[in-house]
Amino acid sequence: MVASVMQLWRNAVWLVLVLNGHGQRTVVSVMPQGLYRTAVAAGTGPAASIEVLANPDPQAGNTLAAPDAVVPARGTRHGTKGVFSYLVPANSLTVVKVAR
Repeated sequence: MVASVMQLWRNAVWLVLVLNGHGQRTVVSVMPQGLYRTAVAAGTGPAASIEVLANPDPQAGNTLAAPDAVVPARGTRHGTKGVFSYLVPANSLTVVKVAR
């Protein structure tokens, strides 16, 4: 698994990219610096938007014959005390976006 964190727009937005090239799903937790003070309880504070491209078959890809073999799934997750935990699917690219 590979992860990368970027700060955008004068540190107002954090992007976390997680590439899970393994055949197993795994949990990742993200705690962007500075969010702990604003998110004090479960379901409060900033929300993370999550976008995932995944397919159980690591060789899967979109083709003309199967244009929807890999499609993005979108969702939102609230952190607990500024920590965002997410179950990353196997063979996936996940983008987590957190705005302060």
